[in-house]
Amino acid sequence: MLGLKAKLCDAWFKGLSLPKQLPLLCPQLLQWLKNLHIGNIDDVPIWANKDDGFLTVKAAKNYLNQYTLQLEWSKFIWTNNIPRARSLIIWKYLQNRLPLDSRIQHYGIHLCSRCSLCNSSYETMEHFFFCTMATIFWSWLANPFQSNTICTSIDHVLNFMQVQCNT
Repeated sequence: MLGLKAKLCDAWFKGLSLPKQLPLLCPQLLQWLKNLHIGNIDDVPIWANKDDGFLTVKAAKNYLNQYTLQLEWSKFIWTNNIPRARSLIIWKYLQNRLPLDSRIQHYGIHLCSRCSLCNSSYETMEHFFFCTMATIFWSWLANPFQSNTICTSIDHVLNFMQVQCNT
């Protein structure tokens, strides 16, 4: 029995356990395997995406980064100018992960829901951030930038942030 750290040459020299149906199903493969010669040398893992063939954390990270989705809004949220706790709230909002009443009720926990800011409506993501009281806050926040922007959605907020970061 071969262990977890067995190499291909170990399996080859100790004998491969091939399915009994292999000669019937694929005689060419069986003939190819019989003619295959493997020397008694150490197996070496090869990382095809690097010239020297060695897998490093940096090489794997570079390989995986080419497949990650670059989100435009992320560079405005995850900056040194915004405290991490605030960036996390914005990220949770964009991922629909804030523990507001509508989300909690989605999981079958029944709540008597009312917006904690204006006390007049059901607490959803959109309402929580853009009810009348929140809109007053967004206007106050835009005031130092000498902007009359009225933020009524996350798109307005992100566009406002992008304009401010580019000026």
